[in-house]
Amino acid sequence: MRTGAYRPLVDNAGLGFVRSTEQASEEDIQKIVDINFTGVVRCTKAVLPHMR
Repeated sequence: MRTGAYRPLVDNAGLGFVRSTEQASEEDIQKIVDINFTGVVRCTKAVLPHMR
């Protein structure tokens, strides 16, 4: 099986706390999960069909 050209994807986004985790609200935590995890998954899913 032959593969196509090397096509890297760099998901470079991230968010962190300025205060301690104990002081973070549920909304703060959800925002971080949405950006740091869900954003990467969505970007990867959008690009995968074009990388095949």
